[in-house]
Amino acid sequence: MMGTTAAWGYGIVMIVIGYSHMEKMDLKMYRMAVQEHAHNFEISSALISIILLGKFIETISKKKTVDKLS
Repeated sequence: MMGTTAAWGYGIVMIVIGYSHMEKMDLKMYRMAVQEHAHNFEISSALISIILLGKFIETISKKKTVDKLS
């Protein structure tokens, strides 16, 4: 959770910093700066999805184990 939050927070901070310097650069340069840090959002969402999928699979396997033992 800390890793995904840190990646997401870093992405937000870098976009805000880029936004504060937007008047110094044109729109194309700003878009490029945002795209450089967009992977932080992709990484955090991918990690959250993998963790939730793992928990879902774990719940299913626990349920099957309890059913077999009963």
